[in-house]
Amino acid sequence: MSSGLYQIRDKDLDTTLDLTKLRPYGDTMNDAKVQMSFTLPVKDDDKGAAAVQLAQKMGIADPNVALRQKLDENFTFYVVYGATTHSVNYNEIEVLTVADEAMSMEETNEYIREHIGRKLVVVGASTGTDAHTVGIDAIMNRKGFAGHYGLERYEMVEAYNLGSQVPNDEFLHKAEELNADILLVSQTVTQKDVHIKNMTEFIELAEAEGVKNAAVMWPVRIAAAGKAAHLAGVIAAYTTLPVIGVPIKTSMMGGLDSLLSMVQMPKGIPVACVAVDGADNAAILAAQMLALSDEDLSGKLSAFKAQMADEVAEKDRHISEKL
Repeated sequence: MSSGLYQIRDKDLDTTLDLTKLRPYGDTMNDAKVQMSFTLPVKDDDKGAAAVQLAQKMGIADPNVALRQKLDENFTFYVVYGATTHSVNYNEIEVLTVADEAMSMEETNEYIREHIGRKLVVVGASTGTDAHTVGIDAIMNRKGFAGHYGLERYEMVEAYNLGSQVPNDEFLHKAEELNADILLVSQTVTQKDVHIKNMTEFIELAEAEGVKNAAVMWPVRIAAAGKAAHLAGVIAAYTTLPVIGVPIKTSMMGGLDSLLSMVQMPKGIPVACVAVDGADNAAILAAQMLALSDEDLSGKLSAFKAQMADEVAEKDRHISEKL
């Protein structure tokens, strides 16, 4: 490049790729060239060397301020080029992943048809002042999200998406009117903790209306706080009802961030946490809680587990025959 920012000054630079000492690639292997931008809360003056010194302390060798731009009287934007002095051993990097299995839409429909025998009624909304519907729409709308269809497309699900900014009392009345099996509440986590106030109101109204079933919480839409899905904990802090947390798999940590934020609840605020994407076990656990006072449901659960035992025995027999 004509600017010289990416030219190699060290003619003896080893350009062989070494994954044990992985460095950035500018225009030549191992040149370690990087570009970074940042804003400093200082006026635009001759003390631009502050950006250079900051880059050096970050491990950037020979930093060069390529751009210095005044944002206002007290803020200056910098773009700095240089070469990092650090490297990483790519071969020693271990990524923790969570194995998960999900049923297809057809398998889910068949499961509901076989074990429940009727359509499930699901009512969802972004309640209170929450105007964000991306999360609830991804779950409920027919087109779904990322290749996964929403509940409106499922044959054995009767889905009602009430949209955004739905008052909590209207949401609960609609759920009662439809005799809903499942209530999905999407809340965007905010720095001003508006979601906590809204969910507290929701819980108080639900208990006042006599909704005493186990609360199963899905962290539908988590924003900020490092994707820490603490919504189940918020619910648990404001109710005496049992709360089941379902940590959702994330792109960065495979769901471990969601999982840890749920299981590490402080003393006195328990959350029954299942595996990552373990909605099936959450449903079964909720059913077991309800079965304590429902003989018919208890009988269905016993039959369900007996069937599971038979299926395991059958699989074991097939394996034994192949050995």
